[in-house]
Amino acid sequence: MKKILFGKLFYQLNRQLHLYIGVFLCPFLVLFAISTLLMNHPSPRDPDNPKFTESTSTVPLSIPAQVSDNLTLAKQKLDEAKAITDNPVAKRAALQAGNQANSAAASELTEHALQELNLSGELFSFGPVRGGQKKITLMVPGRTTIVTLNVAKQEATLQYRDFNFIDTMSYLHRNPGPHKTKGPNWSGSKAWSWVADWTVYLTLFLTVTGIYLWLVIKAERKAGLALLGLGFASFAAITYALLAAS
Repeated sequence: MKKILFGKLFYQLNRQLHLYIGVFLCPFLVLFAISTLLMNHPSPRDPDNPKFTESTSTVPLSIPAQVSDNLTLAKQKLDEAKAITDNPVAKRAALQAGNQANSAAASELTEHALQELNLSGELFSFGPVRGGQKKITLMVPGRTTIVTLNVAKQEATLQYRDFNFIDTMSYLHRNPGPHKTKGPNWSGSKAWSWVADWTVYLTLFLTVTGIYLWLVIKAERKAGLALLGLGFASFAAITYALLAAS
């Protein structure tokens, strides 16, 4: 009796969770589904009609003396390293030290500039300072900001690119992807990566509970197992064909 009661309670719990989680998850699945279709069938690029609107502004940027001194010292180290001609080993070591100093100074400059300009977003630029300038690329859903820092003039040029809703959805789809060599560095990207992960976990839960609920229905069990087997067989056949063709 207890076993039967437990079985009914377990079935009801799975059924309710399957229904309500499925309804809750619908908007996220629709977003990923539509963005997948858009990425698989992109519209042709038209140079005369870009997918974004662009605006540019230049603002003053006060660089602290310590940051400026570190940039000057890094440049001196690189210049001294490039001047070495008679000792390749020493030149290589000096260049490495100069590049490290340049990268450290560039990181200081970037951190200071983002704070002073009140900019935030996923940071896609970790390069050094070249020719007295440093470029920073920041991305948030719907907008890319390209910041060019001019050390000598102590100013920053901000180039904004605002994208439409469709491209924003594609960005959200790609953002947590495996193509990224480093993890997210912006709080918004970190939060969205959790959303993407939990969308996958809950989809797996819906799959498992869906199979369980189908198996409980004795009249439809054979048809369900047949379709499940057909799905696995189709997936295996397509995967094998792709691997064989590569």
